[in-house]
Amino acid sequence: MSKNKAFCCVLILICALCVCAVVTYAATDDNDAVAIEPTESAMFIAGQHYKTILQTDGLSTSNETTIVASYHGHNITSRILEYQRDMNELFVSVGSASYETDREIINRIIRGIMLTEEAERLGLTATDDEINARMDSVLQAYSLPDGKEMIEVYCEGAGITVDEYFQKQREQIPESVAHRKLKNEICKQYCLDNNLEYNADAPLSEDMLAAEDAYIAALFERNKNDIVYYLDEAEIS
Repeated sequence: MSKNKAFCCVLILICALCVCAVVTYAATDDNDAVAIEPTESAMFIAGQHYKTILQTDGLSTSNETTIVASYHGHNITSRILEYQRDMNELFVSVGSASYETDREIINRIIRGIMLTEEAERLGLTATDDEINARMDSVLQAYSLPDGKEMIEVYCEGAGITVDEYFQKQREQIPESVAHRKLKNEICKQYCLDNNLEYNADAPLSEDMLAAEDAYIAALFERNKNDIVYYLDEAEIS
């Protein structure tokens, strides 16, 4: 599997599986947790979105699927954009997100790539122990009645087994951990700069969240000239 295809697989899994709030760490590209209370219907729909993109091979380009943007060798296809749009609409419907334009969706995807590259540059990769700890939380979620029900409904919609769900969760963990470790370092540096004590277990203050946002915004600003958008402004609203 190519690097770009592997990234897109992880991107799809992160977006789809974060609907399952019982998995406490489920993440989107810019947010480490989506605090929602999904219904069974929402879980089933999320699974169907995931199933559809796999059935249509939405990761590749074809006559029906074109590249809408690229960054450092990572191609974002029109099918990926459509899938992310569908998921955004689902998140909006359950009250966990605000509406995003196509350009905002594309930029969100690219920010995720930038965060991964930045984490790799700083050596903030996931260890085996961290991956196993995250998987333990997934299994613990499934051991709870509500978690078991939601995960199984999602799997039914996606046309995958629970074991396949666990495997797909494991595949997305390293990138999720790397993003979180990078954001932890941002918060540590903020505390150091402001003579504050850093506590990884404490809720982030508004100032720390603002520091994260500022760092990510600066990262995007430094690298935005490497983004190539293939659709006109009129086509990417």
